[in-house]
Amino acid sequence: MPAELMPMVHLNAKRTAAEWRDDQDAASETETRSRRSQFDNIDINAEVFVQARASFEMFDRLTHLAQTRRIGLLREISLRREFSRRARHVIGTLDGL
Repeated sequence: MPAELMPMVHLNAKRTAAEWRDDQDAASETETRSRRSQFDNIDINAEVFVQARASFEMFDRLTHLAQTRRIGLLREISLRREFSRRARHVIGTLDGL
């Protein structure tokens, strides 16, 4: 499909999806067109997944980055707690002299 037609195709698809959701007659017509074109739910779900793959990948990257930051912060907290524990031990030892 030519790239210059894609905005029109997207607009038409969004309008059809809204009609399909809200209007029973439009839903029936859309189902008929899908069957006539030999599309089934598996075909439609596969196409949706392919189109949404970039969004899934971005979400996965953001989740991974957040997890990496969380692990780093937990490591920093652990190091500071260990330093504090050792400092209190040394101070307690010095006070006992």
